[in-house]
Parts: sequence; C-alpha cells; structure tokens
Amino acid sequence: MGMYGNDSFSDKPGRGARDLSLPVRACLWAGVALVVFSLGFWPLRASHDEWWHLKTGKWIVEHGYHPPAKDVFTYTAASYNWDNHEWLSQVLMYLIWRWGEERAVGGWRAVILAKALVLVATYLLLGRFLAQRAGPGTRGVMIAVFLTLVAAAIGRRTFWPRPPVISYFFTVFFLYVMWLHRSGRLPTPWLLVLPLLMPLWANLHGGFIIGGLIVGAYFAGEAAECAGMAWQARRRAARGSPPAFPDSSREQPFPMPSGEQVGQVAGQVAQKDTGGLSAKIFRARVYLALGILCGLASLLTPFGYKLYLLTGRVMSNKDLVWRLSELRPPDFRFTWAYAFLLLLLATGLCVLTVRTLARKSPQWPPATDLLLTLFFFWQSINHVRHLPWFGLIGAPLAAWMLRRWWGEPVGLGRHRVKVGALGAASAVCALWLVFLPGEALGVARHLCFPGRYQLSPSSFQFNLRLLRGEDVMPGEYPEKAVQFILSAHLPGRMYNRDNIAGYLIWRLSPERYKVFTDSRFDVFGGDFLMDELSVARGAEAAPGQKLYLMPYKTPLRDWRQVIDHWRINWLFLERGEEVNRILAKPGSGWALVYADPGYVIWLKRTPANFPWLEKYEIPAEVGESGVPGAQ
Repeated sequence: MGMYGNDSFSDKPGRGARDLSLPVRACLWAGVALVVFSLGFWPLRASHDEWWHLKTGKWIVEHGYHPPAKDVFTYTAASYNWDNHEWLSQVLMYLIWRWGEERAVGGWRAVILAKALVLVATYLLLGRFLAQRAGPGTRGVMIAVFLTLVAAAIGRRTFWPRPPVISYFFTVFFLYVMWLHRSGRLPTPWLLVLPLLMPLWANLHGGFIIGGLIVGAYFAGEAAECAGMAWQARRRAARGSPPAFPDSSREQPFPMPSGEQVGQVAGQVAQKDTGGLSAKIFRARVYLALGILCGLASLLTPFGYKLYLLTGRVMSNKDLVWRLSELRPPDFRFTWAYAFLLLLLATGLCVLTVRTLARKSPQWPPATDLLLTLFFFWQSINHVRHLPWFGLIGAPLAAWMLRRWWGEPVGLGRHRVKVGALGAASAVCALWLVFLPGEALGVARHLCFPGRYQLSPSSFQFNLRLLRGEDVMPGEYPEKAVQFILSAHLPGRMYNRDNIAGYLIWRLSPERYKVFTDSRFDVFGGDFLMDELSVARGAEAAPGQKLYLMPYKTPLRDWRQVIDHWRINWLFLERGEEVNRILAKPGSGWALVYADPGYVIWLKRTPANFPWLEKYEIPAEVGESGVPGAQ
C-alpha cells in the first residue's frame, strides 16, 4: 500500500492484548457519558444568543412553520434578506422549550437536557470510532476512552444550547461512515445515507458545509494516494531489473527501457500491490460522485445556494472578525486539552518525518486524516469557535498514532503498564472536568494565592444548580430593566449593543420594540457595527476631524449623528459603556430614567418625552470610576 497506512487489522486481540469484559467496558463508557453529560448540563448563563434563537423558533411556529424572508427583529436591518441556516433547529428548540413549560419541567431545563443528550450521543459515537481506529482489545478501548475525554475537554467551552451542537453529531457521523467504507467495513450502497441526511443537516445548521468538506477530503486523499502510488510504481519500474525485460542479459549492460516498457512494468508493479491502486481509484470515483450528490442535496432548503454565502458575509469584514471573541485565536492559558492534542499530533508527525528522512520507510496515516486535521488545525488556531471540530477530527488521527506507538508488547507486564497509565490519565481527566473548574491556570493561581484568587464553580456544582431549578443563572440577564421598559411604555426607538440584544429580542421584539442591532452577523455582516461602536464609545469629532476605529482605521461617525440618523429616542446601556460619562454631564440633552447595578436607560430630553421625564427621571452623577449612578 506504499507509504500510506490503512485501517485494516484483525479484530482479534494480539498477544498480550487481552480484551476487557463487557461489564468493564460498559462501566468505562458509562463514565465517559456521565462526564460529557455533566459538561453539557449547565444552567443558562452570560450568553444572549440562545434567547434570539428561541424567539426565532417561536416566530416560525406561530407563522405556520415558514421562516421569515426579511429580518423581523431590528429596525436597522428590516429590509435585509434573512437566509436563516438554523431555522429548523430553532423550531425544535422552541418546541422542546414549550413542552418543558407545559409540563412544569422548565423550558430551559428541557432544552438543556436535550442538548446534553445530543452531546452524549456525539461523544459516545466518537468513542466507538476511536476504539476501532485504535485497534482491538484493551488497547483500543483505553486509547478511545482517553481521547474521547480529551476531545470533550477541548469542546466544552462551546457546549451552549445552540444549533452548532447538532453539527457536532453530524460531523462525527459523516467521519465514521466515510472511514467505515474506506476501511472495507461498509458496502458502497450504504454511502447513500449521507446525501439523504444532508438536507436535514442543511436545514438544522450551517455546519453542513463541514459534511461536504469531509467527503471532499476523502476524495482528495484517495486521489493523492493514487498519484503517489502510481509515481512510486513508475519509479521502481524505471529502475527495473534484467528479468523484467526480454532483451536483457547478464553479459551486456542493461539497456534503458522505453516509455512503453516503463508503463507496462508500472502496471505490473501496481497489480502486485494487492490491488491497492485500482481500489483507491474506485473509491476516489465513488467519493467524487458522493460529494456531488451531497452538494446537490444541501440545496434542498428554503434558501438554496445562499447559505454558502453566509460565511463570507462575516469573514470579509476585518473589524467584525477582530471584535468577535469567538473569531479570535484561542488563549492557550485556558485550553490545556487543545494544547495537549496539538503536542501529541505534532510529536507523531515529527517522528514520522524523521523516520522518512532516515529512509526507514515508516507507515504514514491515510492522506485524508492529514488533510482534515491540518485544515481544522488552521481553522482552530485562528478562531476559537472551531476548537470542538478540531477535537472531533484530530482525535481519530491521534488514535491511529497511539495504536502504532503501542505496538505488540513483549509480555503481559508491559501491556498492563500502558493500560494502567492510560487508565490513570483518563481518571484524572474525568475527575478534573467534573469536579474542578477545568482551567489549569485558574487552579494553579488558587493553589499559589488562595486568598487572592478564588476558583469558579465546577461542572458538578453547575449540575446541582440546574437540578435545584436554576435553569437561568440569577443576575445574568436584564430582567428588571426589561420589566421597567414594559411598564413605562417608553416611546420611540431604542439603542442597544449586540451583546445584550438576545434577551431584549425574547422579551420585546418584534411585538413591542424592535432592537437596534444584535449578534446575527450572518444576516447583516458588519453594516451596523461602526454605528453601534460610535454610540457606545461616545465618539466625538471636532470640526474638520475624522474618527477611526483601530486597528484597521475604519471611519466612525460622531455618536450624535448616529442618533439623529436612526431617530433613536432612548438608550439601553450597560453601566460600563464610555458614552455614559457624556450623557451624565449637565446639558447633554439626555436624562437617566432607570439604573440598576448592571444597566442604565437614558431618555432624550424633548417636549414629546416630558410625561416620561417628569415621572421617571433620576438625578445622575459620574462617580470616581467614570460610571454614572443615581444620586
């Protein structure tokens, strides 16, 4: 098979590799399931996106299960087409929430439970995949358990009750099915299940593009290996040997073969390669056809090809990419599992490279694994939101490497040492993920300076809170401020930041008020980002002066121009916004009408607003911290 390995091996354990009993394996995988469930069974906290997902599902259900053609939640983007790549997930999310509310389970608790179960199914399927990649017997099970926990640790920071969780499952399923076929364990007709599932995935979440990438990577990997094997065959044939050509003799110098002879011998060498080249050519053709079918199937959504354009709408705006935390590179201080998997894969690739340069002819992993892992490494090192996908796709390659490093033990004692080491590492990882905050830096700081740094709640503590009925963390959302808005019936348009818009949409939009903007950047990109930042930062320009947003020197408007352009009448702000210092000054033209520890609301001083100013105005002053407060 050349320098590239395959995944064919005997299903029987080798010498010293005794298999685990069924009860022991069941206990191991039950432990993995409990760890993943614990990581996914957290109360709703901090994030606002879940609220607008829920409100979107509610809107679609109430309008005959038809997704809106235009944006319905903001007044700034009311004319924008809304190509909603998550509409079906949002419908399911709302139906589960409504079911939980009707049965006194709790809407969010039901949604979070469903999300946790999807995560458990995802990582158990990944574990099954890894166990087969890692080989039979105890070896495969222990490698799979350990790497499954590592993959879960990498993705745990993104385990929100949002549609991407569904894409995690489909990603592993596509990987597993494609690998089963490539390793000869799945008949070719069964591959049709992938294009049949693609429309469902495409309507659930935009991550369906990853399914196409997986199929494309398998095609590219087979094509690359075909080219490599054909080149090796022609190279060996060109070197030749006297018996290979009829006119050769021991007495005469070996003549240079003709091009036709080289081709004939290359074909003979390829046929001696256990039919590997012909099998790879067949698989490459199958995967090409499969990719075309999946691509066509992905168009079976209400929005067709437009879903493929959404990523470019976000990534083409440098200011937007720079500002969004999930599009920034990961912080290695808080991603120990990611750093570990990178180190493991880098070490394996370095060993293979050194052995290749030393001409020891090592067996490399399939080219498909290398292509997928390198692509998602590039994505994850640039964007923290892609960390879970790197964990899911890099773990199979790590399992392949550990399988090769394990080798056939000389005796049972050496085998037991390796099993014990992996078992201990898995136990430590599982206990850490459940009973400690999960951040190595946070634990180290607490141990070194116990009085200065406190540990954040562990996953187990969050689980207990949710079981006690705290499906939403207290104080995380502006409930009191929204209640004031509803009771006061504030007139006109509001201004708000995108990071707090989700809860406002759930409570207010579109029935009572439409918001200024929100975090659906796949709808309107960065079109309103500059205006949002101009107001939040209180951008003021002197006559003839131009304002810019660093680091790309994007022009900003004066914040008052933004207010006038959009006819904004009141501002909903977090206390820490810079513009609060300007608004609190005498003569600013704005009055403070609501204040709590987290949020403030300012109303424009106009004759039309006089009834509300007379009833709700609060004298305000700027404190030492620069944050306004009520006198």
